[in-house]
Amino acid sequence: MAESALTICNKALGEIGSTQFVDDIDSPATKAEKYCAQHFNPAIDYVITEAPWVACLADKEISFDVVTPDDENFTYRYTFPSDPYCVKPLYIIDNPDSPFVVQDRYLFCNVQYNGKITLKYSKRITTYDNCLPKMQRLMVLKLAEFLAIPMAEDRKAAFFLSQKYDMLLPRAIGENEPLLYTLGMGFFLKERIPDEEGESWLD
Repeated sequence: MAESALTICNKALGEIGSTQFVDDIDSPATKAEKYCAQHFNPAIDYVITEAPWVACLADKEISFDVVTPDDENFTYRYTFPSDPYCVKPLYIIDNPDSPFVVQDRYLFCNVQYNGKITLKYSKRITTYDNCLPKMQRLMVLKLAEFLAIPMAEDRKAAFFLSQKYDMLLPRAIGENEPLLYTLGMGFFLKERIPDEEGESWLD
């Protein structure tokens, strides 16, 4: 079966023992559809921020919109790309060692090339077949965790699902890592790859 938003939702509902399943989260009508519509993007985005998943990589040339912004340590401000939607910036392709900070949906840095930079980032995805199996499983577990309390009123289930997620995360990252080396991103991983205990890229 092709992996879609609906299959992820229905697998997540199955994880919490729900007897309700969803047919539409774009125009939700049932309780399950409404909660899935509410929590789907936050859950999937959470997973996307955990590592530079190959299925989510994107490049985009962006222009700075403010010179000498409020942050006195940085000269230029760039707005996150919206197409594809940027979930997490990874590095500036023109100068991968250049530091930057993120605030809201802005990136602050000290580099520009003819008023622009090319950003490597993790994008929000709308198709899931290209995601590796363990990443797909992470999406199901995180959405199930988010649904456990509002749908099933089960805090123990939410905690248990969170533990299952944390145990799977390092193995999912390990499944993804070799593919990043084939894309020439080994330099980016050396100091950033989470440790064996599953340190999050959110930290």
